Amino acid sequence: MAERPGVVVRAAQGHEVVAARRLAAAVFSSTTPGPRPGAPTGEDRVAPAADPSELRVVAVDAADGTVVGTVTVRLRGQWFAGARLLGAAVSSVAVDPAHRGRGLGGALLERALESAAAWGAVVAALVPSTHRFYRAHGFGVAGHRPVHALRVRELLTDLPRAPRGEAAVVVRPTTPTDAAAVADLVERRAAVLDGALDHRRLLGGPAEDVSEAGSWVLERGGRVTGWCVVHRRPPSVPGATYDGVVRDLVGQTPDDEVALWRRAVADVPAAPLVEALVLPGGLLEESLERQVAPVEDGTWMLRLLDPAAALAQRGYAPGTTAEVRLRVSGGAGGPVEVGLGVASGRVRTGAVAPDAPVVELGLADLGSVFTGHLDPVRARARGLIACDAATAALLRGVFAGPPAVLARAF
Repeated sequence: MAERPGVVVRAAQGHEVVAARRLAAAVFSSTTPGPRPGAPTGEDRVAPAADPSELRVVAVDAADGTVVGTVTVRLRGQWFAGARLLGAAVSSVAVDPAHRGRGLGGALLERALESAAAWGAVVAALVPSTHRFYRAHGFGVAGHRPVHALRVRELLTDLPRAPRGEAAVVVRPTTPTDAAAVADLVERRAAVLDGALDHRRLLGGPAEDVSEAGSWVLERGGRVTGWCVVHRRPPSVPGATYDGVVRDLVGQTPDDEVALWRRAVADVPAAPLVEALVLPGGLLEESLERQVAPVEDGTWMLRLLDPAAALAQRGYAPGTTAEVRLRVSGGAGGPVEVGLGVASGRVRTGAVAPDAPVVELGLADLGSVFTGHLDPVRARARGLIACDAATAALLRGVFAGPPAVLARAF
């Protein structure tokens, strides 16, 4: 239990979850929040159903029980080079404006990450609101999230046509019974997309809720082979009725993806633009002749909660061979040294040869190198890591791979 003057930071009790959600909604709302959004109300006495894969930490005013800060961590699988690690997806780090400037946000974050690590999570991912704050807590930039506004007319023109003689497909609203099939689809994509989170809730939690409004599945021969979520929001173009927002879309085959995109566009017939994440090397990048300028080319960040375990569990290319000693600073427990040995793609951590080259770097920069986003050769030139040129080139080969993308918000 962490203490601040007049405030207690701890795991949320059941009846505080509603107040914490209300506080987060008020803090992140574009409108001015009302007074004391985390103050207890009658509805707060009804605790929502517990999900053991969701960890929520709150800061509570000791005087009146008001929730003045909150953070949520959801345990998910996160994939790197074909290997699934237990990850912590961090969201809704929110502090009541009256309690800011006291280190409360950092205390909430660290307590939540400690809880996630205690459950076995070895990495933590988030979409930052401010790089400086999260970098100070060991998170490094891990990759981009290129969201583009796509012209509906060009989507319909440039996307491939369905093959002749293709079996009839059915696109229908998702139901809770589709959760397992959707999880399989997302996991299959995650296995070949570095940084992707899967949908499988852990620790005995309920199945992922995939029946939200705007969620659709595609069936072929009675089997679910595609899934998408399409929302509507106020228009960005004068005279338009609304914009479409594709929150996620995944198909078992390219033909399934095309069928879903055409269905997604049909679901927003009055929208001239549809926003979507354009994955490097994906269907949209390959098919569209041009795209509207990115709506948001934001970043996501990663922290290694247990550097030795994360490095040991990560996948590596089959031809990779290297042996280094990583001296990592910036962690809560002080500097640590991790021996990393990779031979023909197989990895071990711990003891390495006494004459193995040494690499010195901070925890945040290790997170960036881990995903392949930060090139060790360029990082050495910038003074972010300390090693000789040959070792930097060696590390480049160890962590090289496709761009790591956080494919779905959480």
